[in-house]
Amino acid sequence: MNRCWRFVSATFIILGIAILVFLYVERLGKSPFGRILKAMRDAEMAARVYGKDMPKLRVQALITGSAIAAIRGALWAFYVVSMKAVTYNRLVWTFWPWVYVMLGGTGSNLGVLVGALVFLTVRTLTYSYEGALSTIIPTSPSWLEYILVGLAIVLIALFRPQGIILEKPALTLPREKIEKIRKEVGKAINK
Repeated sequence: MNRCWRFVSATFIILGIAILVFLYVERLGKSPFGRILKAMRDAEMAARVYGKDMPKLRVQALITGSAIAAIRGALWAFYVVSMKAVTYNRLVWTFWPWVYVMLGGTGSNLGVLVGALVFLTVRTLTYSYEGALSTIIPTSPSWLEYILVGLAIVLIALFRPQGIILEKPALTLPREKIEKIRKEVGKAINK
């Protein structure tokens, strides 16, 4: 009972911290720093023309991303209570997160969350129904996971390369103010 209570409490603590990090990243994306990072990603030459120091921005982005990754690593260690180097391989800890991002949408934090949930749901269902699947499919159900991942990558690349959820443009002003300015400019032009 004590061990079960520990995992339940750890899950809720991790969920709370994950929500805080998600809100931080969303707010960061709408900040001037986030907008210049998007400008650097989309048109680096234009950002340089506006006088932005690209090496400094890359260092700041690396530091921010590394801090978030460190939080994630600390939460994982808190959850599993042990760390063994042999349990970390490139497939699970590098390739699959890349697939989450690709599935959900590369410029959307919510898309990455949705991509991870979809991917992990399919993976969990594959493991849960392994016995039933072994009577239906001609191969081992453990390989079905890799087949589905490969199929998902091909389908995403062909039909929806931007992911499930598109990146929303970050507005510096509220939409109401933009519409008001647009109407005023339209009136001034028509006069």
